[in-house]
Amino acid sequence: VIMFADLNLLIDLLAGFTNHFQFRFYFIWVKSGGMPISKMRPINDTEFILVWRRKGTPEKELTWHPYELSPEKGLPYSKRNYTNNIPTRKGKKSPVNENKDGWRYPKATLYAPSRPNMTQEERSVTSNPCQKPLSLLRRLIKTFTNPGDIVLDSFAGSEIGRAAGRERVEISGVGV
Repeated sequence: VIMFADLNLLIDLLAGFTNHFQFRFYFIWVKSGGMPISKMRPINDTEFILVWRRKGTPEKELTWHPYELSPEKGLPYSKRNYTNNIPTRKGKKSPVNENKDGWRYPKATLYAPSRPNMTQEERSVTSNPCQKPLSLLRRLIKTFTNPGDIVLDSFAGSEIGRAAGRERVEISGVGV
């Protein structure tokens, strides 16, 4: 389960949503612009993306394609490890780290435009002022689904989740 939330909703969900689901991790979506809520608060240009799993489901059984979150590849590299024995790790590090294809493992911070700064393609899907960026939803769907999976968008007022899901091979989208 993936949910977008502000801090207040995050706190409420952690307190009450855990009967059937276990919190797994979060991302922070950094928007290229934010909307002022009040003159007495800072402009919020971030939103939490919460990732949950059904209670009792082992982590190894969950779908996770981490390199789909990286918007682009970096340069391949080879780097020498000066410290091979780290007490907090179970095994020893290899003497050299090699990245032959340039893909980077994702970080918890994701960057994507908010509604005013989206591409014309993204804005043309809907006029919903709270629309999530198609580019961000594409990356999330590719990261957490396999071909043949079904994506349920339970807040499908803008249809953006189904539009992103249709682009994934053999993904079915259901909007409520």
